Amino acid sequence: MKYCCVIVTYYRNELLLRNLKHIFAQLILPDKIFVVNNNGDVNCLSFLERELLPKEFHRIDYTYLAKNIGGAGGFHYGLKKAYSLGYDWYLMMDDDGYPFDSNSISNILKKCDEEKLTSLDLVLANSLVLSEDNMSLLSFGLKGGDNVSEILKISQNGIIRGEINPFNGTLISNGLINKIGFPNPEFFIKGDEVDYTNRALKANASVFTVVDSIYIHPRVKGRIEVKIFGKRFSKYVEDPVKEYYWIRNYTYSSIKNYGFLKGFIKGNFALFKRIYCVFTLKCKKTKTLKMVLKGFLHGLLGKLGVYSGK
Repeated sequence: MKYCCVIVTYYRNELLLRNLKHIFAQLILPDKIFVVNNNGDVNCLSFLERELLPKEFHRIDYTYLAKNIGGAGGFHYGLKKAYSLGYDWYLMMDDDGYPFDSNSISNILKKCDEEKLTSLDLVLANSLVLSEDNMSLLSFGLKGGDNVSEILKISQNGIIRGEINPFNGTLISNGLINKIGFPNPEFFIKGDEVDYTNRALKANASVFTVVDSIYIHPRVKGRIEVKIFGKRFSKYVEDPVKEYYWIRNYTYSSIKNYGFLKGFIKGNFALFKRIYCVFTLKCKKTKTLKMVLKGFLHGLLGKLGVYSGK
């Protein structure tokens, strides 16, 4: 069995180094770590060579991209390159997160083995992603919940089926890539990981979170959990451009994976939630609202790629 890591980075050398140090502390080391620098700090490679041990540095396959193609483009590039070199498993992660302890990765692989899943099967498995500031909370939430103790109560056989926080300690099998391909680079940022999860579910892959595999990641600033019409969801507002990409890509992915009618309904519900957040939280309301509405329209029209301002 051969596994590798794929990490996309952008001007966060110190955080990238922290992640790498935690990877090198794993009980089962990756055969290779593919680092994709999204046209960020040109001194990143020399920084890593200076800070890492030679035996660690030699495990890194480093690529500096000629332009910033976003997180979606970076994960597409990195996973495609790794796949061409023939690994069994691929572990996806951002530069600002890290495996919590030495068992984080081995526990995902162990659970796949317990579930009698091999790299030839369709598998998308994830660590439990906890907030770096408060480990009693999830970084992104699962099953509409935010509290770790509540989530652990609904896990069965050490896993939560059907839902993950993708590309944060996310294990992808070779078989799944054979079936559904790579993340969509046209998303640029936001939602490429959710789209990949939807595509995996559509292909009837085994999608689950392993609760004894812990991954640490920052929470979205100001994010809280609220209920509307009995449904729980995350309440927060980001930069207007990020809001544009999120609703655009979510709407497009919903239509692509669930059909126009169901996707349109899901997109409208997401639009309602974003508008609610804009009006009830402190932000640049007019600009953010315009970007959210424009993103929703572009998602319906399938207008992807880098936002042109039009």
